[in-house]
Amino acid sequence: MIAALEQQHVPLWISRQVIREYLATLVRPRMGIPLVELAHAVRSFELRYQVADEGPLVTTQLLTFIEQGMSRQVHDSNIVATMLTYGISRIVTNNPDDFAPFAALITIIPLT
Repeated sequence: MIAALEQQHVPLWISRQVIREYLATLVRPRMGIPLVELAHAVRSFELRYQVADEGPLVTTQLLTFIEQGMSRQVHDSNIVATMLTYGISRIVTNNPDDFAPFAALITIIPLT
């Protein structure tokens, strides 16, 4: 799906948090992926996608979600806060149920 979106020249974004989660998952020794390979993958993400950095506006939006009781999943809430801060309205994810509390704010596209 991502390759098809790239062929259509759809701007694709990745957040710093998603990059960190990618590394945290794959850096584990049992995964057996060389660290140099992981670093190369992240550098390629930074070239391939637009990167949404986090800042005070993202934190403000995240805190609004928490105060409104939208979700107790802080990492997922932060991803949506980053999206809204950058004007990103759609997420492609392997975990669409994680973003269901935000369905009124974003379009959730299952990756599979």
